[in-house]
Amino acid sequence: NLWSKNILGDLRQAWHDRQMIRRAYEIVLFRTMQFWGTYRGYKQSYLMDNAVRERFYYPKGYIGKTENTAIEGHKIDYSNGSSRK
Repeated sequence: NLWSKNILGDLRQAWHDRQMIRRAYEIVLFRTMQFWGTYRGYKQSYLMDNAVRERFYYPKGYIGKTENTAIEGHKIDYSNGSSRK
């Protein structure tokens, strides 16, 4: 799965940098919290409308998306989860 692949990649880099013993715990903790936060965020996805989601996942200049519903120049208002000019 993605979690274990990320951890293994980080551990491999730490080994290369001669930091594995010192950083192994931090790597596992960071990746675990990263995925836990993503899971929790998706559980609360009702707080984020589609325009905000588009800005997060398809930033300005993103070429791989054919349909861009995000409006160029809009700023994200993080206080209520919507976008504004």
